[in-house]
Amino acid sequence: LFILPVSFAVSVTAQPLITAIYGGEYVPGSESLAILALAYIFFALFSISATILVASGNTKRTFAIGLFALLLDIALNYLLVPLYGMNGAAIATLVSMFAAAVILTVLVFAKFKVFPLKSVLKAVVAVAVMLVAASFFPVQDFLSLVVKYLVMIVVYLFVLFALREIKETDFDVLKNAFA
Repeated sequence: LFILPVSFAVSVTAQPLITAIYGGEYVPGSESLAILALAYIFFALFSISATILVASGNTKRTFAIGLFALLLDIALNYLLVPLYGMNGAAIATLVSMFAAAVILTVLVFAKFKVFPLKSVLKAVVAVAVMLVAASFFPVQDFLSLVVKYLVMIVVYLFVLFALREIKETDFDVLKNAFA
């Protein structure tokens, strides 16, 4: 639930984030960061699906798909880096992680007949609302970036709560974890 908003938040604020942390001379890297932040969504899905498959005894198949992702990434880097530089490398990673995540997720679904489609759709709606709300908060400095992130977090959690994806018992679990 949290990889989606974090990835999208970093992606849409990559330039002010890079500027705030490293300064203006590193702004050209913000496009690559924006792409890689989205790739991380698929990396997380890949990791979860791979763990499920390995735990169920499908180590060879999981390894083969991981190897496929690596070889695809190398091939795409070979093709895209000369054309697009570091953005080409980021795109190669995004595409290879997407491909591997889709393959592994399909295998998990085929084996266990489980996929939390309702939860995913609710998270996508919450991210969309979060991004719309965030568009009303321009970033001029580090403080406004922090405010934008806080607004994004609150809106995302509010929408999930309104859609009943987060329940009051989830808040109790969090409260007890930090008590």
